[in-house]
Amino acid sequence: MDATGCIREFNPASERVFGFTRSEAVGKELADLIIPPRFRERHRQGLAHYLKTGQGPLLGKLIEIAALRRDGTEILVALAINATEIDGSPIFTAYLRDITEQKRAEEANRRLAAIIESSGDAIMSINLDETITTWNKEAERLFGYTAAEITGKPITVLVPPDRQTEELEIMERIRHGERVIRYETVHGRKDGTPLDISLAVSPINDESGHVIGASKIARDVTERVRTDRRRATQYAVTNLLAGSWTLAEVATQILETIASSGDWAFAAIWIYDRAAGGLRCRYVWHEPAERVKKFADLSFLITLPESQGLPGRVWNSKKPARWICLSPPLPRRDQQYNGAVQPQCCRAR
Repeated sequence: MDATGCIREFNPASERVFGFTRSEAVGKELADLIIPPRFRERHRQGLAHYLKTGQGPLLGKLIEIAALRRDGTEILVALAINATEIDGSPIFTAYLRDITEQKRAEEANRRLAAIIESSGDAIMSINLDETITTWNKEAERLFGYTAAEITGKPITVLVPPDRQTEELEIMERIRHGERVIRYETVHGRKDGTPLDISLAVSPINDESGHVIGASKIARDVTERVRTDRRRATQYAVTNLLAGSWTLAEVATQILETIASSGDWAFAAIWIYDRAAGGLRCRYVWHEPAERVKKFADLSFLITLPESQGLPGRVWNSKKPARWICLSPPLPRRDQQYNGAVQPQCCRAR
């Protein structure tokens, strides 16, 4: 552009960006050609100020500004302007790059990030090495790890040992571009507590369409799973009782059914014995471990007063009870997973 504000040169890249040919652009005033109407007077004032003072606040700086295409659409450009003296008169060279799509992508990413952060679901992403790369606020709440603690760690930190094969199979499907929808599994919290979760896993692709990672959306379904198990157990126990004449016939089966619903190691039925003046253990079921067997044998020898011991306290309160044991003598089988302490439960009928 010369000192009069007219275009002196218009290269092929300018033709592609703005839609004018060189012959159409050269000789026209720049303000009328590619500057939106609301900015034209400011442009002319800036040029006049430079010609009068030799100072231009925008010279030598990279700015972002709106520009006008031939079809009337506005685009956003990154602009840098230099001034050069030729034969005593200034020539201005403007270097422009269309950044419209880049800014749209950045805005879309910001909106997506805001949606992810405010989502009620735990959302995380991992690369193909199964390393966690992003972690939203709900993931922090659900699993107990902050983003700073977990980012860069393998996703297997959350996966119990007996579920590792599942994780490998999911990642293999992701590498082939498949999605995994509503897959229910178990992950572990930072404190070791297992969580029943519903997962949706989708591949993340680069600009070329190659899979470079996976996004995971996790929802806590622990209460729903517990309710489903409880209903299934109640149904199974009801069928056992309906098909028997006495409790003794099906007591062991009932205990096994209840224990398997929670993956417990030991279950017992205590009955009040008037002659003994307390509660006596009458029926047990336990997993085939020697120390659990010893515990079962000892249980048969004990008479508990109405208010003592776990059975006595449940009998006395006449309400279901649940205790969290800091050092439970009978850890569940899945307690081997990172030393978690699991609850043991007893219900009174």
